[in-house]
Amino acid sequence: VYLYVPSKEALFEALVRAGIAQPIAQQAERVIALDAPIDVKLRMLFGFIRTEVVGTWRAEIARLVIAEAGRFPELAALYH
Repeated sequence: VYLYVPSKEALFEALVRAGIAQPIAQQAERVIALDAPIDVKLRMLFGFIRTEVVGTWRAEIARLVIAEAGRFPELAALYH
């Protein structure tokens, strides 16, 4: 694994970025582009998080970020 990533922290960051951060950012871009009231946009975004993050395997990544926050404080702060 370390042939492809320089450190455990870089591997962890790539996992969080690909598994959680990118999907949420992509959905946020779609929601922002809509011509809708802010309450509708927020419901859509939080609905996405509930079904596509909390309701899937991605929830394990979120738990891992919480569990490893002490070992990787910069990464935890970034995704907090």
